[in-house]
Amino acid sequence: MVPDFKGRLPGRGVWVHPRRQCVDHACRRGGLSRALRREVRLAPEALASLLEASLRSRLHGLLSGAWRARKLSLGTDATREAIAARQVRLLWVAEDAAGRKDELAAAQERLGDEVVVLGRKAEIGAQLGRGDVGVLGILDAGLAEALRDVARALAGLRETTLATHKDAAGARGREARPEASAARPTSESNERE
Repeated sequence: MVPDFKGRLPGRGVWVHPRRQCVDHACRRGGLSRALRREVRLAPEALASLLEASLRSRLHGLLSGAWRARKLSLGTDATREAIAARQVRLLWVAEDAAGRKDELAAAQERLGDEVVVLGRKAEIGAQLGRGDVGVLGILDAGLAEALRDVARALAGLRETTLATHKDAAGARGREARPEASAARPTSESNERE
């Protein structure tokens, strides 16, 4: 199986929502076999792992593209300035971020924009070829929406809601809306139509 979140790979595709319950159902109750009209033996953990690896790769690609296009503000000071100038479309805070993240998240939410809590500082920094990065702002609306979708799908696979600043503060957060994803068979079992 090859995850295809954009739905562009050739051959027969099977749609599975990136939620743990849907992945379990598709694997254990024969949904994949029925959809592909052949025997498919795949553990739910294996499919979830494939989906998560694909989502992480997509996240890395989007983050790298945003960095190359200069559509990111990195760090607390740069992001505070971008929020004040109303340039930030999505505030991304690392799960282990400390310092003035609460101040930034509150300012971003006052403007009506979303705050996503995802990943660890070292992981985010490594994706950008830098040291630890705890706070960054996405400055492009299209990139912000794509990153938000990936974050929702990852949260769905982990059986959690998309963490927001309000969640971290203990208030009721927004629920994840994971989008549908496609899993396509590998070329050995691919049926072309």
